[in-house]
Amino acid sequence: MERALILLSGLPGTGKSTVAEKLEHSLEGYKLISLRQVRRDLGHNRYHPERNEEAFGEIILCIGIFFNEGKNVILDNANLARGRRYWFYESTQNENVNYLVLECTCSGGVAKRRMSHRKEVDDGLFTESSD
Repeated sequence: MERALILLSGLPGTGKSTVAEKLEHSLEGYKLISLRQVRRDLGHNRYHPERNEEAFGEIILCIGIFFNEGKNVILDNANLARGRRYWFYESTQNENVNYLVLECTCSGGVAKRRMSHRKEVDDGLFTESSD
């Protein structure tokens, strides 16, 4: 059975989480995985690059669970660099997955304003980009 994985990428403050949530509410049969939430669930109170492999490993496990349940996945990731995208491709290559990468962009001023608001709401947790 074919599965779909929508990967949202872009710098912090460009609207990835907003787009991901709207997609999840608009598309039937899709589940949202947020890197930020995965890190919280793992007890990562602040961003530490040495914890990336643990977080991304957990994401791969979640993707597998959702695929086994017959769901497609939307992945809201901090800054999904090309190397990390290939890692996801390789990690799911036996799943017969169709990929769609959506890169969110906006002006620097808009991103700064959004991140400033995020810090008020979220204490700045994980506002920096990852690989």
